[in-house]
Amino acid sequence: MPAPPPGQFETMLKGRALTARQDFARLIASSNYSSILRGENLNAPVNGVRPDPRFSNVIMTVDDAESKQHQLSTNMSISLGTPGARCSRPA
Repeated sequence: MPAPPPGQFETMLKGRALTARQDFARLIASSNYSSILRGENLNAPVNGVRPDPRFSNVIMTVDDAESKQHQLSTNMSISLGTPGARCSRPA
């Protein structure tokens, strides 16, 4: 059986299989890569008072955001029957 890919753990015990996989992804915007957008509030309250009280939020789109993702996937399978001679025989 080949080794599982990095970040993946696999074990088998008498008709039971348990697999766990951990992934991490990080994406940072740069001039050479597609931008990740976020909103910046230009009229955010300072000490509870807005710079321009005529408006609430004034949002400007900027492309300096980054994204992080952590993911854990698990899988368990259980065989309810025992393999017979027909299943265990080489093809």
